[in-house]
Amino acid sequence: MIAVNAAVASAEEGYTPTQLKVNLYTDGAADVEYSLDMDPTLMRVNVTLFGSAYESLMITDGEGVFLDFNLHGDSVNIDTLGSDSVKIFYSTSDLTDKTGSMWAIRMTTSMEAEIRLPTAATIMNLNPVPRSIVIVDGRTQLTFPAGAILVSYVQGSVDMSWGAREARINARDAIKEVKIEGIVVDDAEETFQAAEEAFSEEDFYEAQKLFEEAMDLALAAKTNSEKATIALALAERAINAAIYENRKSLLNQAETDLDDAYQAYSSGDYLLALSMAEEISVLAGRSIMPFLDSSNPILLLGGSVVLAYTTYVLLSRRRIEPLAEVEEIQEPETVDVGIELIFKQHPYLRLDDKEVIRYLVEVGGGAFAAELRQRFDLPKSSAWRMIRRLERDGIVETRAVGRETFVEINPVYGRLPPQDIDMDTSFQMVPEGSY
Repeated sequence: MIAVNAAVASAEEGYTPTQLKVNLYTDGAADVEYSLDMDPTLMRVNVTLFGSAYESLMITDGEGVFLDFNLHGDSVNIDTLGSDSVKIFYSTSDLTDKTGSMWAIRMTTSMEAEIRLPTAATIMNLNPVPRSIVIVDGRTQLTFPAGAILVSYVQGSVDMSWGAREARINARDAIKEVKIEGIVVDDAEETFQAAEEAFSEEDFYEAQKLFEEAMDLALAAKTNSEKATIALALAERAINAAIYENRKSLLNQAETDLDDAYQAYSSGDYLLALSMAEEISVLAGRSIMPFLDSSNPILLLGGSVVLAYTTYVLLSRRRIEPLAEVEEIQEPETVDVGIELIFKQHPYLRLDDKEVIRYLVEVGGGAFAAELRQRFDLPKSSAWRMIRRLERDGIVETRAVGRETFVEINPVYGRLPPQDIDMDTSFQMVPEGSY
C-alpha cells in the first residue's frame, strides 16, 4: 500500500486547507478536489499536492476564475492575485495501491476528507471510523476527520464467508481441546451454536464475531479453571493448617464455604470458585484458638487469672520444696507403626482424614468408597474430594472392583496384610452405583 502525505496547514505558508474530496474509479485512478483559504495579502503561494503524478491540473479562485500556476515536483506555485480562496482540481493514479484483488488508499490530511469509492466496491477495512457513510449515486461515500486514513476495498461482490469459516474451525478446535481436559465450556458451546445459526442464515459478519467470542470463552474457561484449581488447593491447605494448629474459631464457616466453592467449580463457574477460594484462605488464616477468641473476654480474663495463680504456686513450691527426682517418661508403644508414619509425614492432615485412615487400618487396610461414605455420613462430593486428597498425598491407593471403587492404604506405610476381596459379596456390601 502507498502512503500519501498531505500538505500541512500553516499560516506561514500563506494558506489553510479546508476540504479534500477524492473520487475513486475502478482502475485505481482518482479525481481530487482540494479547497484552501488564502492570505489575500500574498500574490503567490506554494501548495503541496497529494500524490506525485498529476493530469488535467486546473486551479480557480473563489469566483471560478482560472489562475496561473507553475508545477514543481509535488508542489505548485499559484499566482493568487490577492484571492482569499482557491480550488485545485486534478487526476492522479498513485493515490491507490493494489495487492491481489484488494485495493487500498492511505492518506494523511490536515483537514476533513471525503472519499467516494468505485461503483460496487466492498469495504474490507476502515481506519479510523468515518464520521459518516452515505450512498451517493450508487457509490459509497466516506467522510473522515483530519489525520491518518486507511480504506481497503475490493471491486464487485466478495465471498464474506471465508472469515466466518476460519473462525468456526478455530472455535471448534479450542472448545474440543478444552473439553478434553474436563473443563466445563457451556457458555462457549451456547455461543458457538448461536454462531452456527447466524452462519446458516448467511449473516457471515455476525457469525464470525460469535465464533471468535466462543473461542475466547473456551480459552478463558481454561485459564480460570487453572487459577481456581490452584486457589482451591491453597484454601484447603490453609484449612488443614488451621486444624493442625487447633485454630477453630472460623473453621466451620471456611469448610462450608469450601464445599460451596467446589460445587461452583463442578458447575463450571470458575470465577466464582476462584473468588470464594481466595476468601476462604483469608478466613482460615484469621481463625484463632478458642481460648484466644476476643469475642469471649470473660474466658480470656479467667484464663489469665488461673495462669497467674498457677505460676505463683509453682514458684512458691520451688523455693520451699526440694526438687523431686524426675522419672523418665516412657512413650507408649505405638500399636500401628503404619499410622504413626503417616501422621508424621503428613502433619497437616485434617481430623476427619485421620479418622478415615484409622478406620481403614482397623478394617484390614481397605474399604469401598461407598462404605466410607456410609460409615462417616459424608455426601458423595465430600467423599470424592477426601479420597482424591489422600490419594494425591500418596496415603491411599484406589482401584476399580467391578463397578465400585476400593480404597486401601498405600503399602509403603505399614505391614498391612493384603486384602482379598470377595467379588461375590462386594456388591452386597455397597449398593450398586452408589459411588
